[in-house]
Amino acid sequence: MAAHVSMLLLGLAIGWQCSASQKIFAAAIGPDTETTAMVVAVALLAAAVGPWLPGRLILGIARFIQRRSRRSRGPDDDLIGSLWVLRATGGRDNSLIWLSISVLACAAGALSLATLLLMGPVARAYHYVLQHFFWTNLTLSGLEWLGTALLIGPSWVLHGLLITTLATVVGREEPARQPPGLVAAIVAGPGLALLLLANWGAGALSGGQEFMVGVLPLFIVAALAAKMSQRTDKPAGVVTAETAAPELPGGAEGLIWVLLVVWGIAAALAGTGWVTCRQVGARSWPSPQTQWGWYLLLLGIGTAIAWRHARHQTRSTSGCGMAAWAAGAGAGATSVLAAFYPDNLSSTLLQLLLLGLTFGYALHYAELAWLARSGSEIQGFAQLASAVLAGLAVGFMAGRWWALDALGPVGLMTASALVMMALGGIVQIYEEDRPARIRHRRLALVFSSLAGAIILFPTATRRWDSWEAASTTPPIPTDLNWLATTELPSARQICLIGVDGNSSIQWAGLGKARVDIIPFPTIELARKTSPRPPGRTRVLRSSAFRALRLEHQLYDLVYQQGQPAARTDRYAEYSIEWLSRLSSLTMPDGEIVLDVPLGEMSPRAVAIITATLRQAALAPVRWTLVSRGGQPMIRLKANPGASIPASPSEMAWAAADTFTTDTEMPRVHSIQHDRLTPLLQKGPLPSTDELIGWLESCRSGTATQEASRQP
Repeated sequence: MAAHVSMLLLGLAIGWQCSASQKIFAAAIGPDTETTAMVVAVALLAAAVGPWLPGRLILGIARFIQRRSRRSRGPDDDLIGSLWVLRATGGRDNSLIWLSISVLACAAGALSLATLLLMGPVARAYHYVLQHFFWTNLTLSGLEWLGTALLIGPSWVLHGLLITTLATVVGREEPARQPPGLVAAIVAGPGLALLLLANWGAGALSGGQEFMVGVLPLFIVAALAAKMSQRTDKPAGVVTAETAAPELPGGAEGLIWVLLVVWGIAAALAGTGWVTCRQVGARSWPSPQTQWGWYLLLLGIGTAIAWRHARHQTRSTSGCGMAAWAAGAGAGATSVLAAFYPDNLSSTLLQLLLLGLTFGYALHYAELAWLARSGSEIQGFAQLASAVLAGLAVGFMAGRWWALDALGPVGLMTASALVMMALGGIVQIYEEDRPARIRHRRLALVFSSLAGAIILFPTATRRWDSWEAASTTPPIPTDLNWLATTELPSARQICLIGVDGNSSIQWAGLGKARVDIIPFPTIELARKTSPRPPGRTRVLRSSAFRALRLEHQLYDLVYQQGQPAARTDRYAEYSIEWLSRLSSLTMPDGEIVLDVPLGEMSPRAVAIITATLRQAALAPVRWTLVSRGGQPMIRLKANPGASIPASPSEMAWAAADTFTTDTEMPRVHSIQHDRLTPLLQKGPLPSTDELIGWLESCRSGTATQEASRQP
């Protein structure tokens, strides 16, 4: 049981460190989805390398010492066999195994702390080279991937090695009597960590504090392992050639290994699709972090249920093919429910159960099949962990950078369903331990369901596309009349963020200035723009978070139009990191203008955004009320570096101090300290008319203290 508790603690550490690293890298590099996805992909790939790379290094070092040794060796002199780490795992000396786990956990914790200390200097070095060298999108991507791998990769390699080392203390002569396996603990651990963060640490912990919390379980594992090493009196038995033989001879090892990799790819694709479906056209659903937490937790529960179902049978490939087919059927049923009942709470809960439990069920049977064909349980679990983690990394990268745009969220789930059902049928062909009659019935079920899925799944995908188009809030139309009439005479370099390119380039007078139009925060706006805009107008195809990292140009005016239909995670478009970046791109006498939609806002949130802009620009902020496409907005204006606000050209402008100097000063919103998300999700929000009334009372100086304290 101590091994399972240690694995659960390791899972908590993995979940907390991954979430914290995403926050820290988003604040240091940029809050775009490519950055956060890069952190997850590098972590998974490094953890996949962990189970086998250190062992190869130890053997290489030992052989090098043997070759370089000057003393004569006797017939019984085996330096490799005398290494205590290899002797512990080979001879099943539990005392040495627990001691090695304690050392590895301490090393992983110390290396994680060193990684946290290095993140600050590395971020400063990154911004230095970003400002002093010219970069293309390709070279910048290479720099970011290489730097991320060198910074967080070593600690995640040790995490992967710990996963495999903990498996050595679970292998026994009668594995069926053990509690649910380590796979359930390591899968459910990160999910539990994400759920605890979403319900307890959201907004309360910064990225660094969250990372420190994620390091603590590693030292608890080290202490527990050190205690267990003192309580173990005898080895668990020596692994001989007879006991090391696989339970099933060769035949389909390659196919089972492919199944493990494909399971990881399909689980990542299906999870990405389901989480994306829950975020389309919805404002009341939990955050993506919470949904990923529930999904991972259900995967672990599904693995435990499969252990319960198969606890009395010996390890074999029996049931592996049908379990893979069941996972595909679960993903297919989830995609159909998501397409035909997208906004139903009962349907959402059923989707989560079908997806998580069936994939967890398939993972346990794939584990049994692989370990049955492995010559060593330790080596087999290491290969299993590497295959699954690598598959998850490949699936996550494919979903984020290609499949989601090409297939859509429901298409991701249907693709993973078809692959798992087809591969389950192929594996079923090689299962020879069942009567021919049962095998034929199973194959008939598999391929008949595939035929039905090929007919049903395209219908579900088209149904989802229709519902998504009808339910998605259209972007706010762009109106730049105020810009063309009041700002252009003094502005020669203009940056427009989050505007519609087709309508922006048509406004009179914009052709005289150098105008950069950048989509924000998604790329759908850029796809509809004219391929050849007239005059000196340039449309950048990448997102604003990415595009402005490559720009060295300074602007007279930076304008950002908020889009409530496509808000970013943690409201990154209003964070101190992003607004400071906009401030650094302005001329000495330039200005920043923000249009913040008032829908789903609160007085406190408006005050926080205003205080954040004032802190980023280091200048007073003015505001006025505007309307775009029937959507009321508050327009904020600041001149970075100005000691006093410039004289407003219209009487409608007012100083923002009227609602930012109440008795409780609003704190600055940042990516690491998210002030807006917990505030806007914890209670009912005032209506737009009430919010406008509060702003008008602030303008006239009659706002009450109670109004300023509204949520």
